[in-house]
Amino acid sequence: MTFAHSLAAIMPNLPVVELPPGSVVIADLHLDGELPVHGQLFEELLDHLADAPVLVILGDLFEYWLGPKQAQLPGAQRFLAAIRAFPGRLVFVPGNRDVLCGRELEASLGSPILMDGFVGMLGGERWLFLHGDELCIADTAYLRLRRALRSRTMRFLVYNLPGFVTRGLAKRLRRHSSHSVQYKKTDGETGQDPGFADTLMNAASCVRLVVGHAHTFRETELSKGKKWYVLDAFRAGPKDALRVGPEGGAEWGPCLTPTK
Repeated sequence: MTFAHSLAAIMPNLPVVELPPGSVVIADLHLDGELPVHGQLFEELLDHLADAPVLVILGDLFEYWLGPKQAQLPGAQRFLAAIRAFPGRLVFVPGNRDVLCGRELEASLGSPILMDGFVGMLGGERWLFLHGDELCIADTAYLRLRRALRSRTMRFLVYNLPGFVTRGLAKRLRRHSSHSVQYKKTDGETGQDPGFADTLMNAASCVRLVVGHAHTFRETELSKGKKWYVLDAFRAGPKDALRVGPEGGAEWGPCLTPTK
């Protein structure tokens, strides 16, 4: 079975998450535990969003995450402590940078990591939420790496390799991620395939799709009135957050008030 067919087959069985008014969706924070300013920024972000009943993070929360060993580092412990202190529900879909998150993150979230995305209910409508790297189906080299990173064998190896080896893997992952974002398809933009986006939405019976990964906001009309949205990366543009409005509709804007 091809990657496209296997992913489409998963869509009808994705978990369903209710997103009540006030919920917020963001993506691509790329927090680095070696930079103390990132720990402070993350704490400020969660404090700013403390009234959100649900906060969804669509992957690449971390610059990279390579298993339980990383959770012992001071910077990582600060991130996990901030997650534990968040008063609302945190829903996390891993991206290509943090796909190797495991129990150490689930324990802080208090809920399972949603590896393959989920269906969110907004005002009675079904919305599909994914990281977005899975839409780069023409980048076969990256998709091979993606499948390998998600395998049980790779997870076991990474969790048990010496630190210097896992850091080398992180560098390789960065290179492939950059290539995936920059990869040019016929649409001349991000490499995320609109036809495949439409296929996944049909398989999940959803009217809207929200992803990250490409770091630049985009709204695309698909077949039969369906729409696909790409979020700006965190603080990289004016539409880096989706907020669920009072009537259950989507409101696009900045996650934090822009600094002057």
